[in-house]
Amino acid sequence: MRKLRLGTHQLPAAEAGLVRALVLLLDNDSNSELQWTFAAEAPFDALVANHELANPAPVPASGLPVLYLANPGQSATGDDVLVRPLRADLLRDWLLRTQQGLLAALPRTAPEPAGPQPVAIQAPTRFKLRKWPPNEALRSDPTRIRMATMLGKRALSMTELANLSRQAEAHCEAFIQSLKRLELVDILPGTPVRVAVTPAAHGRPAPAPHHHHDNHSAQRPRDSRWGLVRSIRMRLGLR
Repeated sequence: MRKLRLGTHQLPAAEAGLVRALVLLLDNDSNSELQWTFAAEAPFDALVANHELANPAPVPASGLPVLYLANPGQSATGDDVLVRPLRADLLRDWLLRTQQGLLAALPRTAPEPAGPQPVAIQAPTRFKLRKWPPNEALRSDPTRIRMATMLGKRALSMTELANLSRQAEAHCEAFIQSLKRLELVDILPGTPVRVAVTPAAHGRPAPAPHHHHDNHSAQRPRDSRWGLVRSIRMRLGLR
């Protein structure tokens, strides 16, 4: 949340400086709930002004919460009026009330998710051969025999069967349908799998793959160069 901005209107320079010093003092209090900073220029969230401006004419066209400072002896009452000299504790109480009112008037927004959100993904239906099919289903076709062997070993989805057998899914589906009619296949419905998905990760570039460097291959050029140097030194009679 951004800090709220407190300004002054037609206050003497010394008193405006006092307001600034008190806001800074309150802002540095680690136990304080205040979210205010002093602003010398607009825009403002609230103002401190002379009590004379409250009656008969308020601060012109501000539409903001205004704290009026009255002189001792003036008939000044109300939650938005304080008697000079301005005290830090009274200013703190007024700022806290004003802050609560301003925050309550802000439109409410849904909080952003704190981390990865689980998403349910439906797993595909799998098929498992119950018993070896007759020739009526196999048709002495090596491809169908191979698919039946795969389904007899473990449950496979249509896509997995197509990939392992290197056949089109339509061909695999026709074979599965023939097994269904003969009640030779168990159908295992897929169960939802919960996967953590981070929204902020969408659109990010994938990390660059890490390439493993072969130390031996990296040293070969150097080894060959040193071998050449040793050969030349030996020819020159140098050790």
